[in-house]
Amino acid sequence: GRPVPFDALEFDERLGTCDVLYDLAFLLMDLDHRGLLRPANIALAAWLLDADGAEDAGLAALPLFLAVRAAIRAMVLVQTDRARGQGDSVAEARRFLDEALAALAPPPARLIAVGGLSGSGKTVLARGLAPMLGLPPGAVHLRTDLERKAMAHQPETAALPAADYAAGARGAVYLRMLARAGVMLRAGWPVLVDATFLDPADRQAAADLAARLGVPF
Repeated sequence: GRPVPFDALEFDERLGTCDVLYDLAFLLMDLDHRGLLRPANIALAAWLLDADGAEDAGLAALPLFLAVRAAIRAMVLVQTDRARGQGDSVAEARRFLDEALAALAPPPARLIAVGGLSGSGKTVLARGLAPMLGLPPGAVHLRTDLERKAMAHQPETAALPAADYAAGARGAVYLRMLARAGVMLRAGWPVLVDATFLDPADRQAAADLAARLGVPF
């Protein structure tokens, strides 16, 4: 006979189900706020890879999602302070708001290509560069190694047969990687492509993609 208030949003399928990227944005924003930019960068690239390209265009909404999530953190801190009669969290709340405003003014997209012989350290370099490019959590790091295994529906640690490294198969991997890069660049997000790029035609294809989209290369 007594009313019992409770938060039941999750029981409404229409209201309780949201874009997964909006939930992921909470993790990415929190990691960035704590100075863990590289883990945030890895998490974003891994999620996009697992989605097999289906979520790449959604990056257009990520700046807004990051901003909203940071603003929510700021609001909760201020509300908690008021409830406790303290003001301990004002400085951190302002940091969250600064991060929210920064997310709403992302720098222009760009395409970066890192190439070199296998084992020369290009992926180590790319991993270090990606978090520093553009809006946190940084540029999406696309690797031919991972794209090849995704096309074969194999995990990152799997050993692929030699046929998957033949010239024709290699060309398909580059096409897939640059196609994904194009979608992300159109969404306004920077992309770092990591491959041997030993064939001048592959290097030219990357440069041509940037030129078509009007982004720095």
